[in-house]
Amino acid sequence: MTSSIIRFAGPLLVVGLLSACGRQAGSTSPPSVAVSTAQPVQQVFVHSVTAFGSAISNPRHARHLSVAHGGEVVAVMVSNGQAVDAGQTLLKFAVAPTARKAFKQAQGALALARDQLARNKKLMQQHLATQAQVDSARKAVSDAKAALQAQRQLGGGQPVDTITAPTAGVITRIQVTRGQRVPANTALATFTPAHGLIAQLGVQPYQATHIALGM
Repeated sequence: MTSSIIRFAGPLLVVGLLSACGRQAGSTSPPSVAVSTAQPVQQVFVHSVTAFGSAISNPRHARHLSVAHGGEVVAVMVSNGQAVDAGQTLLKFAVAPTARKAFKQAQGALALARDQLARNKKLMQQHLATQAQVDSARKAVSDAKAALQAQRQLGGGQPVDTITAPTAGVITRIQVTRGQRVPANTALATFTPAHGLIAQLGVQPYQATHIALGM
């Protein structure tokens, strides 16, 4: 019984294979593939590298902020390493009593010189003073104005002087503390403009080969 099944199965398998080969050989429709075209476009491929580090001050661009008169630090508005904008208040500095006194004395001297000039002009109209006396009084007024302006530039014209950032940058170091008394021209803080900063950065070793000049 088993041998009979094998004899019939063999011819059936051969016929099936021949039938399949005949269908493939007789096919006449060519294969089709969908194709689309596009205009080439020039683009820039950007490769970014992630780095970590800090910005430090370039000593060649660092500035020491100071005032031309002595006094007391009454307020410190910033801290070391802080980024600031142009005109931002950094410190407040109380003018020394001696500077205030010198300014008031200069104000008084100017007032007296003006009074003397007015008096000499009136006396000259009455023929009781000469032109030379009027000219001398006028020069005294000019000298008194210059002396007052000098005291104003030294900070004596206001009880509290405000120190501000000259441009945008970073406070490298605060060199005074609140309540500290300092003489004239003492460095109060070190400031570095934004263009004077140096970036010290580090990257992963496998990214180092991707760094190029101009990045």
